[in-house]
Amino acid sequence: MATTAHRGRDALMKVSTDGGSVFATVGGIRTNNFTINNEPVDITNADSAGFRELLADGGVQSIDMSGDGVVVDAVAFQTMLTQTKDRTKLTYQINFGNGGKITSKFVIGSMQITGAHNDAQTFSVSMQSDGQATITLPT
Repeated sequence: MATTAHRGRDALMKVSTDGGSVFATVGGIRTNNFTINNEPVDITNADSAGFRELLADGGVQSIDMSGDGVVVDAVAFQTMLTQTKDRTKLTYQINFGNGGKITSKFVIGSMQITGAHNDAQTFSVSMQSDGQATITLPT
């Protein structure tokens, strides 16, 4: 059986420059963490025989994302900085090297910028989804 591994270094973070159809790459992601949260609805009742029952597709779904990356486009990065300062929502697309991607409006919860004397400027960001997300599974 063949094992298929995917390189983490192929992930890209893109921000929409026009509200959702054209995207510019903010940076190459060095480390990332994506969590798809499902909040199931408990429908346990007297007929459940003492076991919990959950309503399928009944709760709220959200995506939390955190990542560290290297800035590759100053204009796209400035868009992200302005969003952070103004506390607004923008559409982002996270592309994975395996063909998968997540597209959604996100709010930036926190952002850190780091730059060492003899290294590239990097950023760390924590984002939460807003509204419906489009999740394209890897091919």
